Amino acid sequence: MFKFIDHTADIGLEAHAATPQKTLEEMAKGLAHLIFGKKKAQALVKKELNIEAENPVDLLVAFLNELIYYYETEQLAPQGVQIVSFDGTALRAIIVGQSIDSEYVVEQQVKAVTYHKACFCEDENGWCARVYIDV
Repeated sequence: MFKFIDHTADIGLEAHAATPQKTLEEMAKGLAHLIFGKKKAQALVKKELNIEAENPVDLLVAFLNELIYYYETEQLAPQGVQIVSFDGTALRAIIVGQSIDSEYVVEQQVKAVTYHKACFCEDENGWCARVYIDV
């Protein structure tokens, strides 16, 4: 489950799930919802992402920024993101979606995911991730 967090200049995004993989998938779902709204894309295009970072927080921020890059440069409206592998400093993900056309209006332009109050850790309820997105 993901939720948006009120903030004066940015938009906060937080997700909780049982595993780090599912938490990353929820964060990707929340980011797509922020950018494209509730409209669902079809599974016509498949892209693979491989990302490495020094720690889980860096990996989270790099992953979400890479999704923004794909949405903008590849004109890809996501249907879903699956985390295929994750070890805390590297992940492999599959993005499934379709090319953006006139049906996919960008509802919220985003610039980047920031490190402001970013976290990605295990807690008593599973895993939690939080970032703020510069809009």
